[in-house]
Amino acid sequence: MPEGPELHMTMLSINKLCKGLTFSGKIARNPIHKCADIDWDNPAYLISAESRGKELMLHLRASNIDDARCDNTLETRQLKKATSILFTFGMSGKFAFTQVQGLYKHSHLSFFTKDDPKMALSFVDPRRFGKWVEGGQWSTDRGPCIIQEYSSFVNNIVANLNSTDFNRPICEVMLNQKYFSGIGNYLRAEILFRCLVPPFVKTNSVLQLADEAKQDITLSQSSEHIKEEKSKTKKGRRKAEGNDVIELKHVHTIAAQDQSAESSVKHEELPELFKESKPTFEMLTLQAQELLKLCHMIPLEVVHLGSSKYTLFDEDAKSDGQSFEAWLQCYNKPGMSSLADHNKRTIWFSGPAGPLVPKDQNSRKIKKTQKTGDSSQEKAQAVTNSSQDSRVTEQTNCDNTSTENVLIDSAKRMVPTGNKTKARRTNKTLTSFEAVEDDAHGNKRPRKNKESVKAVNNRKTTILKSGKAVLSTRVTRSSVGGTDV
Repeated sequence: MPEGPELHMTMLSINKLCKGLTFSGKIARNPIHKCADIDWDNPAYLISAESRGKELMLHLRASNIDDARCDNTLETRQLKKATSILFTFGMSGKFAFTQVQGLYKHSHLSFFTKDDPKMALSFVDPRRFGKWVEGGQWSTDRGPCIIQEYSSFVNNIVANLNSTDFNRPICEVMLNQKYFSGIGNYLRAEILFRCLVPPFVKTNSVLQLADEAKQDITLSQSSEHIKEEKSKTKKGRRKAEGNDVIELKHVHTIAAQDQSAESSVKHEELPELFKESKPTFEMLTLQAQELLKLCHMIPLEVVHLGSSKYTLFDEDAKSDGQSFEAWLQCYNKPGMSSLADHNKRTIWFSGPAGPLVPKDQNSRKIKKTQKTGDSSQEKAQAVTNSSQDSRVTEQTNCDNTSTENVLIDSAKRMVPTGNKTKARRTNKTLTSFEAVEDDAHGNKRPRKNKESVKAVNNRKTTILKSGKAVLSTRVTRSSVGGTDV
């Protein structure tokens, strides 16, 4: 699934590609996709891209290549419009740049170049979970980007340390785009693995302030509270006394000034970092600081690694799928444990899982394919077993065939000559003999037909050790023709 690094690579590749290209005409939409058409038809326009977390925005701006007059007609004003398209990639979305005749099967939105040979920049999504919105803005429920807005990302985390969302397991909170915009399933596994943090521990037990910072913030908040109480008391006394007691008012003012001076001296003794009650990144524990740093550094490693799937130039694809698999240390790697979180998303980890593991969870470890050399004895035994199975199958088929032949032959012998009406009835009886069923003892016997005449009084089946079935049929008297058979 494409995450923040993949969309960032796509943005860089689109900007590099479209720097010297001019697009023209309407934007073609695949009718099987549910998203709406893009209202855009321009003879010459430019494309640029921008990414933020798991969202990508294309900016379309009309070009003035064919509009040298620059008059103020309605047609010219319409040609000089601009629009934006917001994309989410879903499970399998990506962009591709191909010839018009070689569009991908699952191309859902295509932008065509103006010059020959005609090329197309297409949004490809085989699973069709990706979406686009014309004129859309960045989603308000997503936080700052972990790649391009790292300082804002850290400030957003620190400002929400007391949020109730942080009571959940950290592996689940890291998929919440409100705080970790751009983090996905494989990134959270790699980050927690490198930080040595169990996935199912409370988030506020990992992302928390250091003990010294907690004490200093408590002192700062208490001093501010004392100042507020004194100011409220002083204002209340002034309102109660009025203007009649001026001297007493001056005395209280002088005393208040002395107390405020003493409190200011004590406040100046605190470090400059803790004068304000708002926590900062430096107040966090070392483990919390390392985790937030890795949320920025590991995605940059993926961007530097490159990907042939999310780049439009071969030279930008520094790695293939095998290189990415070699870069992974935890996600879907042999020897790692895996569990499903409360949202049914698989998390890979090493070591203890933590106290907040969902109930009734079994490990989702990948099955190892052990390539052990089979001995010659085992191979010979396997060949013997297969040959025995084939002989038993052939023998069973022969037994079934012989049983059916015996039944058919016995029925044919019951057909009287010179009576066509009874012969037709006997043919129906023959059909009933071909269809057999099991009785209570597991023996084969023909199904009864109401139109047939009872021709067999007794039928015995004996199963020999060799597996051959011997069918002995005794017919005493047939009522078909009234003759003995």
